[in-house]
Amino acid sequence: IEEAPSPFISDATRQAMGAQAVALARAVNYQSAGTVEFVVGKDQSFYFLEMNTRLQVEHPVTELVTGLDLVAFQLRIAQGERLGLAQDEVKFSGHAIEARLCAEDPAAGYAPQVGTMHVWRPASGAGLRVDHGLCDGFTVSPYYDPMLAKVIAYGADRAEALQRLDGALRDSVALGLKTNVELLRRIVRHEKFAAGEARTDFIESSGVLEVAAAGPEALEWLIAAVALIERDAGRVPALLKGWRSTGAATIPLRLLWNEKVQALRVSMTGNCYSLEMDGANVEIEVTAFDGRTLRFQSGAHGEQALVAFDGERLHLRFRERQDSFVDATYAPPAEKAVAGDGVLKAPMVGQVVRVNAAAGAHVEKGAVLVVIEAMKMENQVVAPYDGEVESVSVSVGEQVSANQVLMKMVASSE
Repeated sequence: IEEAPSPFISDATRQAMGAQAVALARAVNYQSAGTVEFVVGKDQSFYFLEMNTRLQVEHPVTELVTGLDLVAFQLRIAQGERLGLAQDEVKFSGHAIEARLCAEDPAAGYAPQVGTMHVWRPASGAGLRVDHGLCDGFTVSPYYDPMLAKVIAYGADRAEALQRLDGALRDSVALGLKTNVELLRRIVRHEKFAAGEARTDFIESSGVLEVAAAGPEALEWLIAAVALIERDAGRVPALLKGWRSTGAATIPLRLLWNEKVQALRVSMTGNCYSLEMDGANVEIEVTAFDGRTLRFQSGAHGEQALVAFDGERLHLRFRERQDSFVDATYAPPAEKAVAGDGVLKAPMVGQVVRVNAAAGAHVEKGAVLVVIEAMKMENQVVAPYDGEVESVSVSVGEQVSANQVLMKMVASSE
């Protein structure tokens, strides 16, 4: 998350910092767009960090508070033109905050996520700007940075910009793979961040990463089940769907959510579905379904959910939640995990950049055996215990898929 102007530094510090940046550019006769970075101490002292000879990710917040098109300026400079304004003509107005929407799982060490973006609906509205290059069906590959979009909000003051950004993140729809959108919302809604008191240790000290996502409620489980039933006409023959003389038909399903299998028994009479779960009885009546938008009546309210299918996986957006379910109804029972089976698998799609042990090597618990790179991040696969490498299935430079076997180990005998 980036913002302008900074809620921490004073106007005097900002002026002094800007003067140093200009002096640096003049000292080397720099003629292009560039970004000078400083680190600021608690006492407003600041120290030069680096200069990047380009615009950076956060340039939209500068554009919004200055009203200047920095990309256009960059092109003008490249063509040998003058900018047409002096340094003292650059003025700030209002406040802008930007959040980087990334294909990653913050709860799993920010592990990059690759796959298909089945549904992309960027937020829109007053004071909002979304920079992206996405569309429905876009393939998110492991070859680039995991950033999908920049969601930027502008307001007359910081409070308004924060409110608009929170709403924009809430309304952004990205179905198909995990993103950091919930973490971003927890950050912008945190009282310490809202007060402008976030420092470099904010993520660790605020506990925003530790907030466990609550599981789906009964209504969401029912919507997921109904979407799968409606998609799969063969699961419920047409004659059975309209049959009422002996009561509602009951359809058993098993859905997997976040490694948890939930058994459901959905009752159906025509287009009406009901589910008893956790002491609650929920009902909906489907009014329309085109394979993407499920419209239904819930009590006196008409509602809708957005869905995307990826084989037996269902991506669901309902109200402010985005979840992923797997239809495990017909899947064979999963084998029980065997402690110490010694099979090391790739945690994600990526490229093997290091293999640190060969077959026959003795390794200690915690030793880094394989390193996989994806989206500019390295993930280490470590030895789960002391033992011997039985076999190595990959080599440096090889592209691997998620859960591909990398290596097998045998535990040391006690």
